Amino acid sequence: MGLFRKNSSRSVSRRAGVSSASYAPSPSTKKTIVKGNPDPNNWKIIGAHEEGKYLVVKINYPDCTNYEGDKILVFEDVKLLDVINQKLIDPHFFQSKKYKSPIARFEPTPRGWLMATNFVKNLTMTK
Repeated sequence: MGLFRKNSSRSVSRRAGVSSASYAPSPSTKKTIVKGNPDPNNWKIIGAHEEGKYLVVKINYPDCTNYEGDKILVFEDVKLLDVINQKLIDPHFFQSKKYKSPIARFEPTPRGWLMATNFVKNLTMTK
């Protein structure tokens, strides 16, 4: 089982010119990055799957220490290019008008990938 559809086998990475000490997902919210936590400015997309209005991505955060920095995130009403273009990809749940927050996270394993893709397939079939 692969993590990619044929059209999404490209790897995408981002390293913003922002200090790794903090980032601002919205003008009213500042969050300090704790060492070992994912830095939303420093990421690499290593897998993507779009199903209807849902997007599943496997992202590696090199600064993150758990699961070797891998995260599987599910987004709603957004395309892969939209997530890439927002530049900050925070794996945590939050409310912002400027940045998309994931609606779900799964363990970053082959089992978690299967669960995430089945989750969005189920959501697409029930609507």
